[in-house]
Amino acid sequence: MSVKKIKKRAKELQERKKSASAALFQQASQAHQAGNMAEAERLYREVLAKVPGHTGALQMLGGLALQTGRNALAIDLLTRAIALDPRDPFAYCNLAVAATNLGDCKQAVAWYAKAIPLLGQKNDLARAYFEMGNACKSAALLEDAATAFQKALVLRPDLFMAHNNLGNVLQHLGDLDRAETHFRRALEIKPDDYKTLHNLGKIRHEQGQLDDAIAFYNQALQFQPDNPGTLCNLGIVFRDHDKFDEAMLCFKRARQIAPNDSEALGNLVDIKERQCDWEGLSELKALLRDQAEKALARGQRTAETPFMSLTHHADPPYNAAVAASWSRGIARAVAAPQQQFPVADRRHQGEKIVIGYLSNDFHDHATAHLMLGLFGLHDRERFTVHCYSYDTEDSSRYRRKIEADCDRFINIRPLDATKAAQCIHDHGVNILVDLKGFTKDTRLEICAHRPAPIQVNYLGFPGTIGADFFDYIIADPIVAPLEHASYYSEKIAHLPHCYQVNDNRQAIARQRVQRTDAGLPDRGFVFCSFNNSLKIEPVTFDTWMRILKKVPESVLWLLPQHETTARNLRQAAETRGVSAHRLIFADKLPKPEHLARLQLADLALDTRLYNGHTTSSDALWAGTPVLTLKGQHFASRVSASILTAVGLPEMITANLTEYETMAVALATTPARLAQVRQQLAENRLTTPLFDTERFTRDLETLYLRMWEIYLAGQSPRPIQCTAATSAGR
Repeated sequence: MSVKKIKKRAKELQERKKSASAALFQQASQAHQAGNMAEAERLYREVLAKVPGHTGALQMLGGLALQTGRNALAIDLLTRAIALDPRDPFAYCNLAVAATNLGDCKQAVAWYAKAIPLLGQKNDLARAYFEMGNACKSAALLEDAATAFQKALVLRPDLFMAHNNLGNVLQHLGDLDRAETHFRRALEIKPDDYKTLHNLGKIRHEQGQLDDAIAFYNQALQFQPDNPGTLCNLGIVFRDHDKFDEAMLCFKRARQIAPNDSEALGNLVDIKERQCDWEGLSELKALLRDQAEKALARGQRTAETPFMSLTHHADPPYNAAVAASWSRGIARAVAAPQQQFPVADRRHQGEKIVIGYLSNDFHDHATAHLMLGLFGLHDRERFTVHCYSYDTEDSSRYRRKIEADCDRFINIRPLDATKAAQCIHDHGVNILVDLKGFTKDTRLEICAHRPAPIQVNYLGFPGTIGADFFDYIIADPIVAPLEHASYYSEKIAHLPHCYQVNDNRQAIARQRVQRTDAGLPDRGFVFCSFNNSLKIEPVTFDTWMRILKKVPESVLWLLPQHETTARNLRQAAETRGVSAHRLIFADKLPKPEHLARLQLADLALDTRLYNGHTTSSDALWAGTPVLTLKGQHFASRVSASILTAVGLPEMITANLTEYETMAVALATTPARLAQVRQQLAENRLTTPLFDTERFTRDLETLYLRMWEIYLAGQSPRPIQCTAATSAGR
């Protein structure tokens, strides 16, 4: 056979082979479309056996592997297809889906970035941007996710899920107004969408519009009446609205629907504690602890919040683990913070140290009550003072004075976390002091961005944040002794006396208050405890009732959050053999009037696991002695620190038996109590607790030491401050 005929024969065979493979490929495609995956895969593989470089077969077999959950195989096949045809955008998109399924969301983003320039059709391009946004969101690249969703919406303004997902991202970034805009646009497109209504409820709650939040959650429940998440969120809004009974109904219903749901359990425990509804509470708390331990073992966030952990358990290692589980989630939501806000140049910046205080409590709030005198007392030769506020202006004298006493008062409420951090960084803050920790309306994500070279946890949360984005916690040797250092992610910075700042110019109303004005009996001993009702445990209440029994005609003066709480406490007293009439409940009053009426009490009884903090110093400022127990963690040692700083260490007990004995002794031995009251009167203005000027100098010494360590290029380490001499006495 001639060479010419051989070539001709080869060409004929090749054409026949192509024709056969094309027919096989057609059969495979038909089987694939019909849902016959096994037959389709067999035929695709037969095509590849005949034509190993058949791009279509590789792509379709890769897509089939993706459909049947074999993501690693899909990536292998699609990568081979792209090597043969690098201009196929759908292969890149399928690779991105496979990478997402395998948890490699950053690689998925990279594949979408390859696909997008190759896509021609508007709908395909919009879909790719949308999926890219989802991958960015999963990879905690929130700014990139927002950009991708926005690009999808430019192409398809009617893309419902893009509006919804963009709203979620903007909400996480703290840009609530824009988030609400996109949720409302989604609702226009799909008015009956449960998730959108739920999201709008969350937004309005965060914006403080509680009635609107309730309305949206109720609308959502019309479409999904048995959704435990929405029921819990609705319950939280009711709780924040002081509608405790309605909140209880929501949490109980959520738990009935989902008995194993940790969030429903945690919220039910919380509302029962606030209402002093102790029936079955110990069992629920034990279950919550068990669920938390399991979550910690899995590396997940606990349903028990860090604040609840402190109120439930004087267990520093456990408290630290719970806090860390929450901080990890906050840190994951912030992408590469050190790269966004470089601070190395601060070592050579400026002669004064710029202190930034971050809080949403610069108004008529316990934090402002304590700190009011501090800001104006800072030494302006060495420090510049900024306050970064994300609360709502209340026009109170507290707000006005803090604004006047700061060098700079900045409202960052409208800013998302990244922009707020940028603001703090651009202002050259050297030491950022967060005053919230894990308390209501915290914005720890701002701190997670690391806008300042030194970041400090102080005052608001009596425990560790459990995060590497805080360098120090300001404490004292009583609340956080150095032997507890392993329980803190921060380095402990000790003040020489009590860590808690107090305002020695805090006003006490001048009008003389009579017992009858406060609803108290004309005669008999008055015990008081104005702590939050969630701090009152059954074991503490048992002790209080035994004290009342041993002190004839005595009464216990309380400040319940809700009428249901008062009703439950009255019933608990009767159950323990004490007349409900011996419990007197006070109304809330403006602070000066409250301090004036506090002078009517003979002795303040502290709570056990979570002491009175501001509450204890308020009583002492009013001249009323406080009896406390010294516990095992920060929150249960605060009153011990306060009493030591005011020169009354004899009012610190070690256990409930000693506590009960001393309370009875003080109430039945007038001379002994008079001696304590006299000692308090003498110490009140001469000891460190209410010496705001001396406290400020001590605090500044800590700040200076932190800054010296930083300037030396050294890592944060424990600091102990020596006492300053009062500048004002």
